[in-house]
Amino acid sequence: ALSVVAAAIAGSSLAALRIAPLLADPVAALGDSHSAGSIEATLNAPPRVNREGPQTPAWSDDDSQEVQWSAPATLRLVHEGERRLTLAVPVRLLGTAPNQSQLDRLIPGVTVRAEASIRSGEPQRGTALIVRARGSPSVVEEAPVWQRAAAAVRDSMRASSQSLDGDALGLLPGLVVGDESGLSEELRDDMQLTGLSHLTAVSGANLAIITGAVLVIALLFRVSRSWAVVVAAIAMLSFVTVVGPQPSVLRAAAMGAVALLALFTRRTRAGFTALAVGVVAVLLIDPWMSVSMGFALSVAATGGLLVYAQYAARNAPQAGPDDGGRGVGDPAVANLRTRLQMWLRLGLGVATAAQFATLPLVASFGDGLPVMGVLANLLAEPAVPYATVLGCIAALVGLVAPQVGGVIAYLAGFGAWWIAFVARTCADLPAAVLPWPDGLLGFCAAVALVVIAAVV
Repeated sequence: ALSVVAAAIAGSSLAALRIAPLLADPVAALGDSHSAGSIEATLNAPPRVNREGPQTPAWSDDDSQEVQWSAPATLRLVHEGERRLTLAVPVRLLGTAPNQSQLDRLIPGVTVRAEASIRSGEPQRGTALIVRARGSPSVVEEAPVWQRAAAAVRDSMRASSQSLDGDALGLLPGLVVGDESGLSEELRDDMQLTGLSHLTAVSGANLAIITGAVLVIALLFRVSRSWAVVVAAIAMLSFVTVVGPQPSVLRAAAMGAVALLALFTRRTRAGFTALAVGVVAVLLIDPWMSVSMGFALSVAATGGLLVYAQYAARNAPQAGPDDGGRGVGDPAVANLRTRLQMWLRLGLGVATAAQFATLPLVASFGDGLPVMGVLANLLAEPAVPYATVLGCIAALVGLVAPQVGGVIAYLAGFGAWWIAFVARTCADLPAAVLPWPDGLLGFCAAVALVVIAAVV
């Protein structure tokens, strides 16, 4: 109890220290007075296209359409009349680009200058001010070389995806680099209803696929276990750089670090320790994650998967020449049956564990329970690594051979099409969403439901 109290006091103190600069003058005065003037700001993540605009992909061939965008940024300078303020506070930067070519210049790490209006933000969520640029900002300082390389990979993914059409055109970039600008509202809603929206938010599943593929390749080349983990960690950091430090990406990176640390230390229970350390580290770096429901969902899902992993390890079926006395004498047949049982239990168990762990939080939203979530995830799971790995290869190959990258992206599109098909089909099934009370009552009722289901 004393440790919990000490942790709560320490956390509150650190959070107060982080939020104090966002509330202090002259930052608060800028928002309260609705200031306007010349500003300089550094972008912290790739701009996101305003979904209230046209539903065509932001990276389509039409380069004449005006694009509204927003991005998290760090406000560096405000020049209002004779007053000149040097700052370093997080803001939400809004702007309008005359076309996609101008928007492509705004990558993470670039510093821009623009005439802008300023209003108060949400300090409790880590945004000191809302800064709306007037006209297209001008670049005053280019981004670091690694950010320019990441932008080239994102552009390559978008260009390679032009060989696709329909749902696959909008979904594949979301699976690979978290770009949802081409995703239709109908498909977005269907993926939300069926519990598949985490795929386009670059969740732990996406990072696990990439780091897992790198681990397998490293081990095939007889790299030692420790060095293979290091190489996988570098790949994970590179993937985070390409996608951008959005909250969902940071959550995914923290959860991916959990798995890598457990693998590096070779400790059975290291996952739970690493999960706790990862959560604390993320909250110390970004205390505003404490009010992010997405972060809570990510932590809950990871905890559920760790619990299931230990359960599956203790109850893994064992193959034998006599197949457990069931009359199958051929060891190869017995081994095949055991492997099929293992993969079926693993796929169903992973989907169920993640859904059960997050169900109480989802129930508290008040939008009902997505009862088709387990089925949709189970059906979509085989296509996710296929589409993600091939999509990443297409993005990398497209840097040097665009036509070859387009062919690989076309093959990856079959996986994206299947995921979209599963989302649309499951969303149209009867009782896809079960009515459920919201708030604390819905949370407690869902906890009781999960406990009963787990016992059964």
